[in-house]
Amino acid sequence: MKDPGELLLWILAWLFYQLVQALFINGLFISAKGRTDKMPDGTLAHSEMILYPLYRFLNQTKIFKIHIGKDKLEGKVPESIWISWTNFVKGKGYPICSENELTRCNVFDSIRAWAIGKGWEADFEGHVQWITIYKAEEDYRFSKYFRKPIITCVICMASFWSIFTFIIPVIYIWGFSFQVAALCLANIVSLSYVNYLIFKPRK
Repeated sequence: MKDPGELLLWILAWLFYQLVQALFINGLFISAKGRTDKMPDGTLAHSEMILYPLYRFLNQTKIFKIHIGKDKLEGKVPESIWISWTNFVKGKGYPICSENELTRCNVFDSIRAWAIGKGWEADFEGHVQWITIYKAEEDYRFSKYFRKPIITCVICMASFWSIFTFIIPVIYIWGFSFQVAALCLANIVSLSYVNYLIFKPRK
């Protein structure tokens, strides 16, 4: 059994090193935070934080439409002689009966206002011959299990960055063993909490 004094020193050294790790990870997290603003001329102004490009890349999203079929409208649709609500066609929407473009635009404005009130959206399809009612959903390009540990979640970042700040150095110095594996796991779990404690006052 190791000398209790020596064991205490190792524990204190480990706790101090965890603080260093947490400060490093919080620094990475802060350096990546930012936002993109749309300017009056339509251009995008990105944050100037040094790691924001990485954050923006990993958090790419795409919008997909969940079309609202006639079975979900439950008959609660605005009355219009120009819309055939009973003839829903999957992938196209509801047919607009008028050939007059002005009429179709007026119909679209009223239907869109109604859809927004329901928490949906409305749009023309097929050269304004169809009108679709849909709910816009946002989907991330990369899985949360990939983007969060790298730069998105300060708590989750303990798992990824521990590889470089703890696991690799420890295995290089002491080799791989069951005790080292257990220590690496303990480091990730406790480092997650230390990261949170440091970041919490900034919320």
